[in-house]
Amino acid sequence: MNGNWIEASEKLPDDECEVLCLYAGVYGPIVASFWKDAGGNPHFSSQSGSQPVTHWMHLPDMPTLPNN
Repeated sequence: MNGNWIEASEKLPDDECEVLCLYAGVYGPIVASFWKDAGGNPHFSSQSGSQPVTHWMHLPDMPTLPNN
């Protein structure tokens, strides 16, 4: 996993996925879904709604948990 913030104006995720993103002056880091509509327009949306995103990064890999 690359832990660096990516400027949304420079690059967007390649596929639909969950990402950590920063909304422009509204919220701190928040997990959001990235997707494209039927016209190919990109969207970041979360439970808080959909706002312009300034930066995003992939979520870290899940930890390996011991078997119970």
